[in-house]
Amino acid sequence: MSKLKLSQQGLVLIAVPLLFEMVFVATLAVLLKQAEADVSKEAHSRTVVSESNNLMQHFFDAGSAIYAYKLTKSPMFATHYEEVSQQIPNEITSLKRILIDNPRQEEAIQRVELIGNKGIESLSAAKRIIDGTATTNDISVLKSAGDVKTIVSQLIDELHKFVEEQKRSEQLDPTQAAHSRLAVVSWLWCGVVLNIGLAVLLAVYFNRGTAKRLKILMENTQQLAQNKELKAPLTGNDELAHLDSVFHNMADELAATAQAKKEMVAIVSHDLRTPLTSVQGALTLLSAGVFGELSEKALKEVTVAETNTSRLINLINDLLDVERMEAGKLEMTFRQTYVSQIIEQTSAALDSFAKQNKIELDFPETGLSLNADGERLVQVLINLVSNAIKFSPPNSTVTVTAEKLDDCVEFKVIDQGRGIPPEFINSVFDRFQQVKKSDAGRKGTGLGLAICKAIIEGHGGTIGVTSKVGSGSQFWFRIPATI
Repeated sequence: MSKLKLSQQGLVLIAVPLLFEMVFVATLAVLLKQAEADVSKEAHSRTVVSESNNLMQHFFDAGSAIYAYKLTKSPMFATHYEEVSQQIPNEITSLKRILIDNPRQEEAIQRVELIGNKGIESLSAAKRIIDGTATTNDISVLKSAGDVKTIVSQLIDELHKFVEEQKRSEQLDPTQAAHSRLAVVSWLWCGVVLNIGLAVLLAVYFNRGTAKRLKILMENTQQLAQNKELKAPLTGNDELAHLDSVFHNMADELAATAQAKKEMVAIVSHDLRTPLTSVQGALTLLSAGVFGELSEKALKEVTVAETNTSRLINLINDLLDVERMEAGKLEMTFRQTYVSQIIEQTSAALDSFAKQNKIELDFPETGLSLNADGERLVQVLINLVSNAIKFSPPNSTVTVTAEKLDDCVEFKVIDQGRGIPPEFINSVFDRFQQVKKSDAGRKGTGLGLAICKAIIEGHGGTIGVTSKVGSGSQFWFRIPATI
């Protein structure tokens, strides 16, 4: 099946059941036609027998009326005879019309017509003799036919023979009729069973072919997302095989790109960050006067260079953390950690920065502890508090709280800054996102909050923010007390 294209496979899946249905319907139509023919034949036979019986009854009535008229001379019987005798030719004509399409009955109907005409002629002659208006020919006819009773008996016998012949020649054999009905019912059941069987076979065939191959493609997408080795390429010439080939090529190109990215990160990490760190150290020594006193102008330039170098190093560190985060290699070491240690390290790192911006820091005193990577949580808290300092007005306070909530510890960083507009609330933790374009570069790289989110989620926790424009923001994160 894999050698056929999907469009061709679709045609096969449609054509096979369609062909089967056509054969089934054609055969069923033949059986139904045969059954209808048998039923029609049986109905025709019943009609012939019924018409013959009617004709026989009319002859009997006519003969009985003549016989009664002979005995009683009552005009009533004469009138009845006239009425009945007038219907006999119509009955014969009707019987001929029914049998006109059956050449085998031509001789029989001619004989019935001859019998009927002879009977009417004999009965009419008998009536005229009874009435006293008979001719010599009437007397001759009646002598050759016998008396009225004999005439009627002969007519009934002849018609009875005709009816029996019709029954033998026209009536459908009950066994044959039952066989025809059984054939139709049996073929219907066979068609239903075969149709179900064919549907099951096609489903199994499709499942072993296209569905199974689609499943492999879906598994490959999951394998690629999890950085796992892909399954072997699909064989065949259909579209799925071509798609799988393209997917494998794409995976190879992604792997090559990832390797190039990894090499670039290594270059940035070793060949760029190390020299920048050395430059930063040299600039720090210069600004400290280790190599001699600098002029006020030189000291200002060295301070600017030192600040810019520090920013570059921080940017490189953030990029490296983002790379590790995307690769799922953001390393963490979990141990029992006291919240007070995290607070102390954050305070020590940001005390001078807060004083430079005329911001007062309010840190809590707490005896809480949790199982976490303390250094990473310090990194998160430093990022959140430094952002609060940057966006707070001078002579305001940035408050940090830590408290136990059920089975987790919740940290909050509360500032009195400008706040975050509602349209930015859902995107502040995305990479390279800034509330204002003017914040880019001057206020940060837009990577810090994305890294914070990765660290918190790596602890199995959650992070978020509530804010009101003009009233400040409240960043919070919750870490499970035990992991």
